[in-house]
Amino acid sequence: MQAGFAMLEVGMVRIKNTNSILFKNMMDTCVGAIGFYFMGYAIAFGNGEWALVGFNKDNFHLWFFQWAFSSTAATIVSGPIAERCTLEAHLVYSLFSSTLIYPPIVWIFWSEHGFLSPYRVNGNGELSPHLTTGVIDFAGSGVVHLLGGIGGLVGSIIIGPRFGWLANGKKFTTSSNNDLLSSLGTLILWMGWYGFNCGSTLSASGSMGDSMDIASKVAVTSTLSAAMAGIVVAVYCRIFRRSYILSELLNGVLSGLVAITSGCAVVRVWSSLLIGGLSGMIFIGTSILLKKQSIDDPLDAFAVHGACGMWGLLSVGIFATRENIKRVYGIDSDSMETGAQFANQLVGAVFITVWTTICSVVVFSSLSLCNCLRVSFNQEIVGLDITKHGKMHQRSVAKVGSNKPSFDSGNLSDAKVQRPQAKSLSPKKRIGSAIRLTKTRMLGTYSNKTSKDLLKAPGVLRTSASPTRLLRAKSMPSADGQNTSTRVKDCPMSSEESIRKNCQDYDNMLANASAAQLGTTATGTTIATRTSARMMTPFHLCRTKNPS
Repeated sequence: MQAGFAMLEVGMVRIKNTNSILFKNMMDTCVGAIGFYFMGYAIAFGNGEWALVGFNKDNFHLWFFQWAFSSTAATIVSGPIAERCTLEAHLVYSLFSSTLIYPPIVWIFWSEHGFLSPYRVNGNGELSPHLTTGVIDFAGSGVVHLLGGIGGLVGSIIIGPRFGWLANGKKFTTSSNNDLLSSLGTLILWMGWYGFNCGSTLSASGSMGDSMDIASKVAVTSTLSAAMAGIVVAVYCRIFRRSYILSELLNGVLSGLVAITSGCAVVRVWSSLLIGGLSGMIFIGTSILLKKQSIDDPLDAFAVHGACGMWGLLSVGIFATRENIKRVYGIDSDSMETGAQFANQLVGAVFITVWTTICSVVVFSSLSLCNCLRVSFNQEIVGLDITKHGKMHQRSVAKVGSNKPSFDSGNLSDAKVQRPQAKSLSPKKRIGSAIRLTKTRMLGTYSNKTSKDLLKAPGVLRTSASPTRLLRAKSMPSADGQNTSTRVKDCPMSSEESIRKNCQDYDNMLANASAAQLGTTATGTTIATRTSARMMTPFHLCRTKNPS
């Protein structure tokens, strides 16, 4: 499952954050294992077995299985806060998730002592769940996916959207960086889901009725729900968005898997088609709603795991049957006929939502107050791979055609820029066009050309594949006849405010020069940039008097 999540997330984010996503997924697994070993398992199953001291050796498989669930719940949170959250903050949340957020929910819903658990036993060792049958969540639509989705939503709201995601009231969409990785990741997750859902029988024979027959049915219902959800999303994209969108299809399949996870063992086979189809619609509606509310979720993780996880938990109260509940849990009750089971499921969904929201707000708000939740402006623009992991990605061509930065590419240096025809502009406007181009790009790979070549480029603005040259600017006469020079100032990466100030200073310098002089300097001014393995400096321009 972790391999699937890693591939899916890497395929969905921009290339400049690839290493960051992979590193976070690996560390989720490591941190989650240690936290669940020392503290999480003891809380989840309430036997006081801190660090597995006094642990029953026959239950090692249960620890391993529950650790996988715990790690999945923490990994879901990385999607909504991707590309702008610090590694340290994410690891802190992962540790809290595996020790203090996820384990109490497991104790309440899945242990023999939980007050909402269908496995609860009395002093005589007999099944005696509260609320007649308790809350049925067979493989974790609520316990795992709703919990992870709510945590991700809270984190996304507190940390805020990515820089540039909202510009002039219009939202930039992010297409997949690597469709192949996203598709392979989804297929791996689909196959891994059988381990979660079918494996939740916890045995191959004996307890829970005929376990192999139950596991076989679970595999069928899980398959049909995922397939129907994918079809519904694909049809929606074709009708309403006029194209087949791969990323939407992938999330649609996952939404069907999430929704069926609660009731895969207790619903009829044909019911899984309805559950999956409705989950596809819920995913689409939730995704649209979040965008309208200006909540930036790069992977639509809440729409897939949060909203569809809640739907999966509630669907048990609608589509489960008395016979299936008795077969799987050994409880014979009329809760389905009276509607009590739906009420139980609603109570469970509300409890998980409230608990996770409170815990997540405390953790993320504390990190935000400590100023260690979000990366700096420059780090976010350049990419976490360069600034945090020392990994630079090469980009080569930026095409003319749009006056907005493109978030479809891996680097802002590839932003598409609309350049008016040079022959229709005055010399002053031509220079201003070059400066606006520089402002749009802000940071990244610039053309190793003079301004004259830059302004007269016919259709494609080619950038250097290895932006490591520092070009020297030529002298330029000022309005009073004194010689001045425009040069790049060698200084460390500055803040957003400094970038804007330097651009404004240069605008003022141009405004003070005559049109004739600007015409002569159009061939002499040079755009330059400086990069290194760890940083990329913005476009710094300043005036210096020539000593002569």
